[in-house]
Amino acid sequence: MVLRLHHVEFLCKNIRFRLGQFCEQFGFRPFAQAVNPRRVAIKRNTVCFVFTEDTTITRDSVFNVTFEVKDVNEITKRVFYSNGGNVLVSPTTLSDSHGQILSSVIETPCENVLHTLIDKSNYDGPFLPGFYDLTSKTLEILPENCRQLSKDEDLVTHIDHIAFACHRNSSLKIIDWYEKCFGFTRFELNDKEEEDGFKIESFVNGSYVGMKLTAMEYWKCAEVGIEVKSNDPRDGVKFVLAEALPGQGLNQIQTFLEEHGGPGVQHIGLHTTDIVHAVDRLKKDGVQFVTPPDAYYTQPDKIKEILKSGLSVEDLKHQNILLDAESFTIENDNKAKYLMQVFTKPLFDRNTFFMEIIQRFGATGFGSGNITALWRALDQHLRKRI
Repeated sequence: MVLRLHHVEFLCKNIRFRLGQFCEQFGFRPFAQAVNPRRVAIKRNTVCFVFTEDTTITRDSVFNVTFEVKDVNEITKRVFYSNGGNVLVSPTTLSDSHGQILSSVIETPCENVLHTLIDKSNYDGPFLPGFYDLTSKTLEILPENCRQLSKDEDLVTHIDHIAFACHRNSSLKIIDWYEKCFGFTRFELNDKEEEDGFKIESFVNGSYVGMKLTAMEYWKCAEVGIEVKSNDPRDGVKFVLAEALPGQGLNQIQTFLEEHGGPGVQHIGLHTTDIVHAVDRLKKDGVQFVTPPDAYYTQPDKIKEILKSGLSVEDLKHQNILLDAESFTIENDNKAKYLMQVFTKPLFDRNTFFMEIIQRFGATGFGSGNITALWRALDQHLRKRI
């Protein structure tokens, strides 16, 4: 039963503004549209986003993660009959001149996020039934430099992972649901991770502040029969779940839940082949990135990790890039495993959704070492101000 991430869908109040933002700043290009409601599909390399306009909403959000699967009926039944899930749209055939697909829509334990399941084995169109080529009227709403293919198309290759902000004490139940419905498998973010997750906390301004992370993915051969199409990382699905620790002060997870109106997609990690070049290009195109505290780049362990990777502390600091080598190992070819990442500022009107740019050098985690280092750096920064 083949499964891969097909596209991620955003609900937005002003589609013209969002298209301009993602195309002009992030290098995406529109390639298909639909009406009733108005929808536009954009892509960069293998990353595909769909923007759906709803002028009645009060906040923009990511609301649908679409999977391409081999057997829509089987997974839909598994969700409904075996795991108590809610099926919003039963398996339905959609068709046009390019063929037909089978599709269903299900709710997830993450509340504000849906999954659309599609079987495209009998469809050879450019996207999905109901979508058609862009008209000149659609193209006119975009800035001029959004209409040409970027020379740096390959800088962003695929969606590396999707992170969800969740209610306290809900992560393990969510993982259990994905294991039973889709065959996902939990994996450790850090060798210090406990059964209920990897906890990060720091004493800031007189109170402890922290969060708990868990992660899951699906493997090539799972017990329920879901397989990826190849060893290509673009055919994988990785989810990270974040929740605030109980009895603590306000932090980024609680802020997201309050301003978003509940759980949802907090950020999407885009994989790049050259993070220094990518960040430089994105900055020039108007993307704003979070600036880590200076203390992050002065911590002895962090300096050691950066230098051991053969990189310059000043170069990474200049581009706000974080390096994580929580399990720093040297393989037979003397190459070290690590990752580098950088985070944008929130992209919507509220402190909710943002993007991550990530490059992997053999590392398979999500930068839990970076998160710990940032917490410590913030703690040091705040103590100096008191």
